[in-house]
Formats: sequence, C-alpha cells, structure tokens
Amino acid sequence: MEPLSLHALADRLGVLTRYTDLRGEPTPATEGALRAVLDALGVDPADPPPAERIDWPPVQVRWLPQPAPIQAPPGVQTLELIPEAGQHVTLHVHEGRVALPADLPPGRHAIWAGERRSVLILAPSTCWTPDQDPRALGLFLPHHALHTANTRGLGDFTALAELGRWAASQGVKVLATLPLLPTFLHADAPYEPSPYAPVSRLFWGEHLIDPRATPEWSSCEAARVLLAEAERDGTLADLRRSDRVDPKGAWALQRRLLAALASTAWREPSTAQTLTAWADEDPRRRAYAQFRAATEANGPWPTWERARHPSGAPGVPYHADAERLWIYAQYQATAQILALRDALAESKISLYLDLPIGVHPDSFDVWYWGDRVFARDASAGAPPDPYFPSGQDWGFPPIDPHRSTREDGHDYVLSCLRAHARVAHLLRLDHVMGFYRLYWVPRGFGAKQGVYVRYPAEAWWAALCVASHEGGCAVVGENLGMVPPEVDQTLAQLHVRGMAVGQFHLTHDPQHPLRPIPPGVVASLNTHDTPTFAGWWQAEDLDTHAQLGWLSPERVAQERRGRAMQRQAVAGFATYGGLLGEASAPEKVAAGLYRALAESPAHLVLVNLEDLWGEVRPHNVPGTWRERPNWLRRSALSLEEICDHPHAGPLLTRLAGRL
Repeated sequence: MEPLSLHALADRLGVLTRYTDLRGEPTPATEGALRAVLDALGVDPADPPPAERIDWPPVQVRWLPQPAPIQAPPGVQTLELIPEAGQHVTLHVHEGRVALPADLPPGRHAIWAGERRSVLILAPSTCWTPDQDPRALGLFLPHHALHTANTRGLGDFTALAELGRWAASQGVKVLATLPLLPTFLHADAPYEPSPYAPVSRLFWGEHLIDPRATPEWSSCEAARVLLAEAERDGTLADLRRSDRVDPKGAWALQRRLLAALASTAWREPSTAQTLTAWADEDPRRRAYAQFRAATEANGPWPTWERARHPSGAPGVPYHADAERLWIYAQYQATAQILALRDALAESKISLYLDLPIGVHPDSFDVWYWGDRVFARDASAGAPPDPYFPSGQDWGFPPIDPHRSTREDGHDYVLSCLRAHARVAHLLRLDHVMGFYRLYWVPRGFGAKQGVYVRYPAEAWWAALCVASHEGGCAVVGENLGMVPPEVDQTLAQLHVRGMAVGQFHLTHDPQHPLRPIPPGVVASLNTHDTPTFAGWWQAEDLDTHAQLGWLSPERVAQERRGRAMQRQAVAGFATYGGLLGEASAPEKVAAGLYRALAESPAHLVLVNLEDLWGEVRPHNVPGTWRERPNWLRRSALSLEEICDHPHAGPLLTRLAGRL
C-alpha cells in the first residue's frame, strides 16, 4: 500500500488543508504548518500509523426520546452497561446491535465488552428551556469593574448579588457578567488576570469570595484584625483609590484573610469533617487544592511536571496548610456562587454566565488532564481579518479531538459544561464554532500560519444537552462572525439562542441605520471584546488599532469616513424616529438604540450598564496582552452611585416596559 500524502493524512485526521477567509478567498495551509499540527496531534507525518479499523466506536451518541440501538463489537454476545448512577445491566446483542433499557436516564454511561470500553452519551433532543420564557431585559457589568464603598479591591459575589437586587427593582430579569472562574493573581509567575485564561473551568474564583459572608467571620478574630489593620494602614485606601484594579495587591490581602478563616474552620472538628468529606467526594477537588498549593510553592507546573507522585498528586513539596486553605477557599467559593444564584432567583432574576473556550497553559486543567485531552504543542487562535491582519494567537492549548474521544470519552468537556449548568440559569458558550472546528497555531509559527482542526460536534452538543437539562440551564451560543448556515440551523434545532451585536448591524442608511435583528436572539450593542458604545462613537477603537500598527493610515482614514457616516445615520434615526430628543451625546444615542433593540424581535436585550453614562474605555482589546491593561479597568461609578444615578435606573425601567 502506498503511503498517504500529507494532505490525505491531514484529511483523514480532520485537519483542514485550506479554509475560506472573510473575503471568500481560499487560503491553503503550508506544508510546514500541516506537519506541525499533525505532530501536535501525536502523528508523525513521516511514519503515520495505519488507518484505524474502528469496529467499535469509542464514543456513541444516542438521542432521546427514541434512541437507536447501540453498536456492539463483532462476535460479542453480551455487553455490560454501567450507568453513571444505578445498577449494572447485562445487555444481550442481537445481530450486532443492542437496544437500550427504556428507563436509562440521560448521561454519560460506560459500556464494556470484556476489557474494551465504549462511552455512551444519551442526550435529550434539545437543550433545556423554561416553560415560561417571556422576552426580557438583561444587564451586563464585568465583575472586576464592580466596586462598592467598602471594596477590598475586587468585585465579589456579595456585590454581584446587590447589583442584581437593584437591577431587579428596575425590571431587569437577567444579570450577566464575565466568567467567574479562578485566575492566577499571585505576584509570582504565572500571573494572568484575564477571566478567559482561567486556572480551571471546573472551579470558582477564590478572589470573588466575600470573607465577611463566610460562617467563620464572626468567630475569626485574626481575619477581622487583618481587615481593620488594612483599613488603618492605608492598604484598603490604596486598593480603592485607583480607577484601575490592582489584582496582585487585592489578592495578597484576600489570601491572608482566607488563610485566617481556613485556620479557624479546620480547628472546628465538625467543619473539618465537612471539608474533608467534600474534598474526598470528588478526587479532582483535592487534586486542585494540591495543585494550587504546589504552584504557590514551586512556580508554574511545567517546571515541575515530571515530579509527580504515582497517586497523581504533585511530586514537589508544598505546605499542608496551603492545601487546606485551597480546599476551604474552593468550598466557600462554591457556596457563595450558589448563594448568588439563589439570591438572584429570589428577586426573579437569572444569572447569566460565560464559559470560556480555553484555559491558561499553566492551568490545573492542562496539568490534571494533560495529553489525555490537550494538545500542548499548539495554541488556539483566529485567522487574519480586517482588524487583525496578522491573525490572533490566544495562547491556550486546544483540546485534542481524537484523544478527547478515544482516551477521555469527553469526560472533561461534559464536566466543564455540568459545572456551569449547575450554577447558571443561562449559559453563554464562548466561540460556539469551537464545537465544529478551531484554528490551531502550531508552536513556533505565527498566527497567520494557523490551521483549522475539526471537532466531534455531535458528541459535544449531546454533552451540552445532558448538562443543560440536569442543571435547568438555558444556553446561548456566541455565533458572531463568519458562521456557516448549518451552525445556526443546529442552534435552532437544539433550542440554543444565537447572538446579535448592534455595532455589527449598523449601516450608512439614515432610514434604516440598524439592520434587522433576527428573532429570538440575545441582542446587545457591544460585547466585552468590542468598544463600548461611546468608544465606538468616538472611534477610540480605531485610534487604538492605529497606535498598535494594525491598520495602515489609509485604512484608518477609510474606516473613519465610514464611521462618520454611521454616526450621522444613527443620530438622525434616533432623533427623527422619535427615540430621542436631541441626539448629541453618545449615551443618549445608545439609549435610543437600546430602545430599538427592545422593539425588535430579540428575546433578550442585554444592556451594557456603562453605556448608560457614556464610558469610552474598553475592558479588553483583543489581540493585546502587555500592550494594553486588559481586564483591569474599574467602573467609573461605584455600586452606590449606580443605584443613585438619575438616568440609569429610569432608562432600564422604560426599556423593560417595552419587552
């Protein structure tokens, strides 16, 4: 048999040898990039393995309410079904097929034929949606931007609950924020404040804990003294003074408070027993605490990854007190995010969370699942486009679709979805196209030289439907940009709502400056990755891209002319369409456009709170890291000032009345 060509091998493994760019032009992958991506997949193009003869799929997907029979390997007469919960069942094979038990619940189940295993994902036919699901108004504010009069430098779960109660009083039904996941905030490397490069997608941010809301606060004199000293010596004043968050300084204080509280908790026998039982209930919890303690003591795990105990624990020294601290902190973070969800629900407001597409390369997830799930010799990104002509390298290792299927049975993917669906009422999937394909930038290559890799979409959608129903969580898919029609068709079929961003729907036509908003979507004027409305109005994003050298002077001038025409069209529409009085200030124009979104067929209108007072500065400039202080800007108004704002509350109430 003749050896496969490089392109034929790539095609066999789901590596695209070309893609169509935003201009509709085919862009071929270079041979070097193809070889590097295949190498990241564990395949040597010079000595590829023979094509697998798959007589029994490692993962089988079946859909309720009438699942098709599952496949059995040739020659096998019986299979052993091991459900996620319940008794083992012996299944009898008939002509190579097996009917599933009628009472088998949705989930990820194991099927064994002797020593061979296949994973069954049995899923509801759609994602969960509430019985009563009227159109609604939502409010968005990044948690790092939220601050109160008694802030300790970072937003927390208590402040989010307070914001939610105020929003509910204005008629808001949904509170949205950025991912609430743990991040690396200590002073030593790794340090990364981005909520989209978390330490894990299975756990919750310890930096968001409100120490004063823990059960130990009233009995922990050491913690109360620490906070009082921070007030007296000016530490808290320094953390509150700047318009930019100081994550390292805030975390240094937070960790000391948590250490004191953890010490108090572990000294109480019944609490210690509860914490131990909680950590042992899921081995990943104790492993996470050990990982955080080991990272604090030894730095990023790639420097000590080979020092690993046979049990799976870090094989490097770390303090037992630190492990106990991280167990306590994660227990409290879980308790407080559940309390946030319940507090919002009492106010009849839903918690809208965001699941990022990846994790930090030095994260717990990459350490724990390792090569069983992740391709560490590549990073995810995006191909060149008009605003990012050099492409984007997002820096996190992508999931290896073959290993995730063959070695993990998509356990990690389902675990991430379940963790979020148990907490959120509404879950946004970042970059939903990642269910189908993801742009890989192989190590040592530029972002322009990336290659698309296909993913097992049906299995991941099935996992999502399982998690959605288990948690009673509705789903939104971030389907912005170039999305093939079949993706939107799948979203509709599975009851996953799409998105529409007003900035991308603006035209130059004063009669119709806003292209029609599709029915049933989540509509907003912007996202965390775009300018605020005032920033767009003042072309702040064009200034930034010009300063970074991403756009030529000619291109900047062209974009400015187009932006001026859009501003004129929008202002005229807002004024003469009766949406506003005098449409001069950007916050007034934004208010008119939000009213237009409220009168569109959108299902949920998500208001960026900072648009209501004309904030210009963005929270994030995609494609930058050291060049811009992303994820650090504090809101210009405190929570108390927001609640007393003369226009924000009344405007929200008027918008809510139109939905």
